[in-house]
Amino acid sequence: MNCEDCVDDVLTLQTTSSFELQPACGLRPAVSTSVLTEYFISSLHAGHFSHICMNNLFISYDLNAPGQRYDNVAEAIKALGSWAKVQKSFWYVKSVHSAQEAARRVWAVMDRNDSLIVVDATNKTANWFNLDPKVAEHIRAAWMK
Repeated sequence: MNCEDCVDDVLTLQTTSSFELQPACGLRPAVSTSVLTEYFISSLHAGHFSHICMNNLFISYDLNAPGQRYDNVAEAIKALGSWAKVQKSFWYVKSVHSAQEAARRVWAVMDRNDSLIVVDATNKTANWFNLDPKVAEHIRAAWMK
């Protein structure tokens, strides 16, 4: 099983109407979809699900005028998982989401004149929106050399 399988399992659990979880701590709660998301997120933060792959994401962005909705971007990043704001526009997030999914979720609240890059240090992947084409090409060319 790889981390992509784990994320698929998580997404499957999130769409199931009723299921049983088997966290490492031995608790076996039956959870309905009405409480699933809240229970799942709080349990992840409590460390109960050691079998679920978590990704180390680094998120960087530039918000350009007009717009610059820093609060919206911060909330979208915080919703991805356990987070730390490293610098003004650079965050670390421990998340079940891939770089692609995290970038999609954050980009959804950004303006089209902004730029965003999400790097998954766990799986050695990256996803971005609106980077300078020369920068994007350099990253692609140098990524796995």
